[in-house]
Amino acid sequence: MLKRFSKLIVMIHFCLAFMFFAYLTLRPILNEWFERKGGVALLETTMHEVDLFEAIPQEEQTMINEGHQELQAGRPHPSYFLSLYHYIAHETSPLALGWLLFSLLICFLLLFAIQGGQTAVWLLPVIVLGYGLNLFFIPTQEGSSTLFPKEEKVLEEYPLTQDHFINKKSRLENAWAHYLVVHFAHEKPSSDLKTFKEQLRRGIFAFNKERSLRFLKGIEKIDMSTFFKDHPSFFLWLFYFVWNTFFAVVTSRTKASILHDKTT
Repeated sequence: MLKRFSKLIVMIHFCLAFMFFAYLTLRPILNEWFERKGGVALLETTMHEVDLFEAIPQEEQTMINEGHQELQAGRPHPSYFLSLYHYIAHETSPLALGWLLFSLLICFLLLFAIQGGQTAVWLLPVIVLGYGLNLFFIPTQEGSSTLFPKEEKVLEEYPLTQDHFINKKSRLENAWAHYLVVHFAHEKPSSDLKTFKEQLRRGIFAFNKERSLRFLKGIEKIDMSTFFKDHPSFFLWLFYFVWNTFFAVVTSRTKASILHDKTT
């Protein structure tokens, strides 16, 4: 029973590592798909406001129209392997890559009863712990490649006295609307609801237009990370830490001969 249980644990861990490997290899393809779909949607949203779109400079109209046609036709991309190399080298944590490499190697050592596997297995929870400390507790310098401001900046510019009794989501939506009017429509928010809605329409258009131009110039990217968080949540990281610790405890206490069919 112990033999089967230990092998099962090793195989489950191998499957987790292989799933992460598959995710890495598929990421360039997913990024390209999200770039095309997200880019087309953004440009079409900008072009949809016909009266406002026709009022912007002709060169900006031309850039957006040509960019839209290019995306629909299929924008040329770097080769798959070049995209994969760029993602792994520049956008993937070295600790995550280390976890993948050691996971595959340690599973191989354990399944074939090669000396060193049961000691090396303790590297895995240490790597996961280091990844979590780096992700959640060490501040990182964030770039300014996106127009989206931080939530705190949006809220601090919006007067809170009028909406103490509404929930945070509604307050953030109101604050975001005022932020767009002030910073993109460059107007003072009106107290008249009808006038404010028109101001907001101009603010949303100006925001989308600026994002469209930045996207077409390569300043702001639209890929999978635009729609989904690139990093795991705290609870998902905690699950991985607990699992890797459990994996290390089970396999390090099991005799190598139990994990392999050969007798020692």
